[in-house]
Amino acid sequence: MWNLGTGSRPWPIGLDVSTDGIRMLQFHQPEGRLAVRAGAQWKPSHAREEGLSPDAAARAIREVMSEGGFAGREVVSALDSSDLRIETLRLPEIPIEELPHALLDRTEDLFDLDPSEHFLTALRAGMVVTAGNSHEWILLAVPHEAYWRRREWLGSMGLTIRALRPEPLALYDAVYHQRRRNIDQQAAHAIIRMGRTSTLVVAAHLQRILLIKNIDYGTDRLTEAAASYLGLAFEEADLLRQQIRNDYALHAHQARMTNLTTSDIGAVNSIIWTVHDALRDEANALVLEIGLCLRHCSNLFGAPKIEQLTLAGEGAWDPSVIHLLRENLAVRCDGAAPFRSVEVSGCPLFSDRRGSMADWTVCAGLAGQPVAPDSLKLQRQPIQLIPSYRQGDAV
Repeated sequence: MWNLGTGSRPWPIGLDVSTDGIRMLQFHQPEGRLAVRAGAQWKPSHAREEGLSPDAAARAIREVMSEGGFAGREVVSALDSSDLRIETLRLPEIPIEELPHALLDRTEDLFDLDPSEHFLTALRAGMVVTAGNSHEWILLAVPHEAYWRRREWLGSMGLTIRALRPEPLALYDAVYHQRRRNIDQQAAHAIIRMGRTSTLVVAAHLQRILLIKNIDYGTDRLTEAAASYLGLAFEEADLLRQQIRNDYALHAHQARMTNLTTSDIGAVNSIIWTVHDALRDEANALVLEIGLCLRHCSNLFGAPKIEQLTLAGEGAWDPSVIHLLRENLAVRCDGAAPFRSVEVSGCPLFSDRRGSMADWTVCAGLAGQPVAPDSLKLQRQPIQLIPSYRQGDAV
């Protein structure tokens, strides 16, 4: 369950700004039960061709803040994966007080990355089974320029920034809470956020993140394949695929309620097989990349085979991708359910939870309480090994 520890202070507003739009979410705790206080969503027109206009997004956020029923103006927003540099490095077993300096020195040597120009967080992934006592670390680096640009943009709307958190960690937080309620914590698992332009993979085991990988492959490529195969304009193919995803999410919900299987992708409607044939080659390429990530974790750390995938983002309930993941990787695969066991009746936006809510996963992670794996906030002075992004503005 969620960590309910904010007292009388309003929960912060989770603000997720991505290529497919803006989502805002705030929880509260009436009578000790987690509930949605307010939520809002805004999607730009023609986002694929023009991108997400900062001015249009700012106008939408100002309007929502004036009319959306949110308490306070304190927000937690995400540092997008496109602004993050994600690297891995190995270090031998060394005293904890020496870790920050050792990591910084290796960062400068290996990656041509100036720590004085970046905010850095290092996550301890685990001991490498084939390399003696070496530990692998995941390095998240965001340039000062990108960090302060996001802060300035949010501040221009009169918002107070409680924290800016890396998107992969917000994604992990949301699914971790879901797993605490519903899935065996001992099992290795992976979270996959499918966006329009890229796919983010976060693998974890025993509250430790083993891998963060941003794959330059998004749902737009699948839509382009469908449009070409079916002779449709991109916008028409996009609407068709969106309807298929919504239908499949509804089918999956009904299957859970009646203990049926969701493995038959043709059970939703007849057109789904035609679209599946159109997407097969492109979807297989994405599944291959995901499979490489999963095998990397098992081979490197000796972790149990990853057999559970949680899909998030706009493309989460794509039946073709789910079918190929199950078929080729022999994994259980389901869409994220960020509002499972959360009271949503007070917010009309979430009145029907039968369809896909997986695109709210990152926003739910931002709005909730962080769950910190072992991490270091790196700087040029000694610090303790602590959950860095529990500390106010930590990256």
